[in-house]
Amino acid sequence: MLINWEDIVTGFEKISFDTNSDSWGDIEISLANDGNHCYINKRDDKMSIVTEFKLSNNPRVNTFCSWTFYKNRESNKFIARPTFYKLKADVTSQVQDGSKEKVNISLKEGDIASKFWEMISFIQGFNDLIELGEFENKYKVISKDQLIDTFNSFEVDEQLQTIQEFIQDKDLSYQQLERLLDTSKEKSLETFKALLEDDDTSEDDWQAFFETNTWIFAGISLRLFFQRDIIPQANIGTPDTSGHGSPISDFVCIDKYTTLVELKKHTTPIFTNARRSTARTNTWSFSSDFIDGISQCLAQKQDLIENYSSKEFVTSDGRIIQADVQDSKVVFIIGNYSKEIPNPNGNINDKIKSNTFERYRRDCRNVEIITYDELYERACYIVNPCPVSF
Repeated sequence: MLINWEDIVTGFEKISFDTNSDSWGDIEISLANDGNHCYINKRDDKMSIVTEFKLSNNPRVNTFCSWTFYKNRESNKFIARPTFYKLKADVTSQVQDGSKEKVNISLKEGDIASKFWEMISFIQGFNDLIELGEFENKYKVISKDQLIDTFNSFEVDEQLQTIQEFIQDKDLSYQQLERLLDTSKEKSLETFKALLEDDDTSEDDWQAFFETNTWIFAGISLRLFFQRDIIPQANIGTPDTSGHGSPISDFVCIDKYTTLVELKKHTTPIFTNARRSTARTNTWSFSSDFIDGISQCLAQKQDLIENYSSKEFVTSDGRIIQADVQDSKVVFIIGNYSKEIPNPNGNINDKIKSNTFERYRRDCRNVEIITYDELYERACYIVNPCPVSF
């Protein structure tokens, strides 16, 4: 039934639709008799028109939305434009005297957002009459997978900016941000484990992994936890006249002072396969790779000390870092403890290796030695610390 627009404006009852309690199936959008106007009305009572939608249900102030429909002469449909506002709980007197508080509705509250999209779905259900114009072109309901795909299509700088805006908009607490970082760290731990289980993982692979996950170094010592900067593949010596001869440290970690980090492969042996005849009682012979690595660490430390006064610490982005060198610590990452010493409590040879290794590294003042699987375990603890019992 088509009704004249003048009769609707002057004679029809104006009602509010409560999205929290009323049924969407009870209302519809109808065309006025003149064909130039449309309105929202009750299905069983054409003379009751909906002038606003109540989106929240709070005891003091609630959010509302009203719709205005404009005839598009080209498409012969109506463009729907929403207006949001808040009213105090005493809605009747507020509507009568026309005092509406105009506000920006961010839809941060989950219930309001849910009711908002229910309202949009209702409007879109009458697409024979309504077109949402710019709103329909700019906004749509998408799945989480679609949201992730859209985010992944951004350049890295745009992704970082989007994350920053999200954090600022949500005003996330430190604890909430920590949870987000832990999720990223858990993914890094999965990569760490995969690299550790692959015998073909090279030193370059480890170098690249640690460059993007320097937080793992916190599992080595508290000093590395408070690092200000990390310089990968740092030239720490003085080249000869041919431009060669300067040692390269895998990482230089800097807080107020410097710490060097040297990497070998996780498959590099710490001990010889067979115990040498020259080994003392209750000791096991270290491999040549292990001894050479220790010598390399000590040589790098000495080169850094000797060249410190004439060397500037420069990051990959060109920043000059002020740092001091005082008996620099060297961290040596090598091998896989659990593979090389699988049963220290049940096998005599493994017990000898375990004791030999621990005695050596406890007494080695200038070089801190840690295996890849030990570093992995400590990184896991950083993300998911175990409860401490006393």
